[in-house]
Amino acid sequence: MTNTYYLRDGTPTDANTWRALQGDASYAQVEKTTLPNGRWISTIWLGVQHENASEPGALELFESVVFDVDTQRPLASVRHATESEAREGHQRLVKEWA
Repeated sequence: MTNTYYLRDGTPTDANTWRALQGDASYAQVEKTTLPNGRWISTIWLGVQHENASEPGALELFESVVFDVDTQRPLASVRHATESEAREGHQRLVKEWA
């Protein structure tokens, strides 16, 4: 049986631990940046197994989303496998959308 829940470092965990950590904003929020144009980028730990369709078996445990200042709707999103990839991806989005 494949594990579904993971900690930020990629260690498998159980559903109860995952739920508790999802409720802890200081754990779930990896980075958040407000751009000069008012848009903001949020990178969070998802902690659940999201398989990349282009790479079967690859985990995507983090997600970065660019939000519109007026509608507060997502303009773009990117998923990441590791926390370091998530942080790098966040900074790429900051440069791209600034």
